[in-house]
Amino acid sequence: MTEYEKDKVLFVCFGNICRSPAAEGIFVELIKKTGLQVRLDADSAGTSNINEGQEPSLKMRQVARQRGYELRGRSRQFNPERDFSDFKWIIVMDDYNLSSVLSQDPEKKYRSKVKRMSDYLSLEDIREIPDPYQSSLEQYEYCFSLLEEGCSNLIDEIKANLTRGG
Repeated sequence: MTEYEKDKVLFVCFGNICRSPAAEGIFVELIKKTGLQVRLDADSAGTSNINEGQEPSLKMRQVARQRGYELRGRSRQFNPERDFSDFKWIIVMDDYNLSSVLSQDPEKKYRSKVKRMSDYLSLEDIREIPDPYQSSLEQYEYCFSLLEEGCSNLIDEIKANLTRGG
């Protein structure tokens, strides 16, 4: 299976410097640990271009490093012409991002690909991954913990789907 044949997951937040690059980094590391890197890959994007070209936030990189993850890439804006077709799963961090991504699919061809990260959390009362931008380090750590659980559960669902031939 070549790079181009891999199923891909796109993580989306507002500015693509906190939540989505953290989810991407977690996901990439977890698929390496499970041996799924030959089948899966990930990327991240923002619904805004406000941070275009920037590295993930310093605090998020710090939390990631402390937990054994490396955050890669630079911020980019969600590109509906490319991203809807290139990615099998599009995982958004909150209702604003959900609305923004879905609004770029007026024919509703790709709706089934778009899910909330909170759909993969065990705590049902959490509907959004809180944006830690310009918050305390503790808020970044809390966000990262939610993303670790969500990514782990997402991988479990994908593995089950692959086993069923999906």
